Amino acid sequence: MFQQDKSLVTVLLDQMIEEYGEGVRLIKVWRGPNYNSPFDRREVGWKEYEEAGKIKTVGEVQPLQDSVDSANTVTAAYLQGVKREDVDGIIAYYDMYGQGVYNAIIENDNFNGKNGDALPMASVDIDPVDVTNMLTRPDIWSAAGTTDWTMNGEIGMRILMLQLADQYDKIYDPATQKSGVDVVEVPGTAIKADALKEDSTVENLGTIAGETYGNLDYLSEADWMPKDLIHK
Repeated sequence: MFQQDKSLVTVLLDQMIEEYGEGVRLIKVWRGPNYNSPFDRREVGWKEYEEAGKIKTVGEVQPLQDSVDSANTVTAAYLQGVKREDVDGIIAYYDMYGQGVYNAIIENDNFNGKNGDALPMASVDIDPVDVTNMLTRPDIWSAAGTTDWTMNGEIGMRILMLQLADQYDKIYDPATQKSGVDVVEVPGTAIKADALKEDSTVENLGTIAGETYGNLDYLSEADWMPKDLIHK
């Protein structure tokens, strides 16, 4: 079972397109091809939108290490050579990179809103630091792409129980809406900064997220294991 990594990026691209229209000009932050399989799967979504003309890639930033500091350093250096009017947003393939990107934007008066409009960004995954930053500067950290981790655990346990019961035909994939599959992917949801509340945390995102977050229809079921088994 996987998160549907492609959709974790495309839900963020959809937010940028909604704000700026098709052809939105974006900077991508990742470690390049073949660094790890989740990033490569996320890149599939980016390429689909790029080839369809929905987005334009202004450039890409590649942190040297998987750390906030590295992402901050390389993004800060990259922004020195970019004009605000030439880019509409930044998408980070990992929220640790997103935190570095956020800091780089905050530190640059040409992008933090002091001299013109702030540069918005979004990232894949979400943690408490991200939520705080989104609440503090929703004009900068505009969205995060994620799935419901609690629901993911239940999906995985149901798959295991069906395998033990030799009911492979009951295993359901919400990404393809097919049963009897070998691979299950959970579609992503965009958590929008402007939808967060003062008391929002990673534990209660279901109260403000869209219908793809914590969707009971994503659960595999059997006669002895209904979807609402622990949700009544």
